[in-house]
Amino acid sequence: MRQAAARIGRQDPRRDERGPGTVDATHVLSTEAGAQQFTLHDTLTNNGDYPKEYEALYHSNFGPPLLDPGARFSAPVQQVSPFNDKAAADMGDWQTYREPTRDYDETVYNVVPYGDENGETLTVLHNAAGDLGISLGYNIQQLPVFSLWKNTDTLGQGYVTGLEPGTSFAYNRSYQRALNRVPTIAAKEKRQFDITYTLLADKAAVDKALQQVQSIQHERPTEVRKTPLVDLPKH
Repeated sequence: MRQAAARIGRQDPRRDERGPGTVDATHVLSTEAGAQQFTLHDTLTNNGDYPKEYEALYHSNFGPPLLDPGARFSAPVQQVSPFNDKAAADMGDWQTYREPTRDYDETVYNVVPYGDENGETLTVLHNAAGDLGISLGYNIQQLPVFSLWKNTDTLGQGYVTGLEPGTSFAYNRSYQRALNRVPTIAAKEKRQFDITYTLLADKAAVDKALQQVQSIQHERPTEVRKTPLVDLPKH
């Protein structure tokens, strides 16, 4: 399991004449001896005198044995949409994973998750047998959207999936602004991001996590969009 990493966008170029300012990110990883989980605590601070746009996306990759043919992604989903036309063609199977497939390349899905009464949510990846998995717990007030990256190409090329909570989707910032997905941090303001990664080491742990997902969903509807949120250039 690769450590998650935050990717913070640079200053809006329309404000370059004001000087670069300083936006700092601090990272603290906490766990306990023998624990099946760890928590990443990040703090973003705008030390400058002007507000700045930013984007944060936590890209965490997982492969075998967590990922195998028939593996499944689960989350309390308010809305899901394909990233592009290629993903739209596989929309019916967006939550499941195929076997290693030559020339599959990648598909990405945009997810808007539900949270509980405190904004807490949970996303789960588990293998086909349902006896091994991983969960990511976080707050949608900090990270309101999620990108599911599926790269089920050959084992040699990369049979891997990315679970990606974030402030924004994986589109270029010019597209994100129209979606209202480019937040601003005020001068001297701090923003906190916390994600807990938990290994689900057996079927009981997987089942418990899936029950938590269903509890957060609480029979609320899921909007499944068949077309991408933005009109990307055709290649």
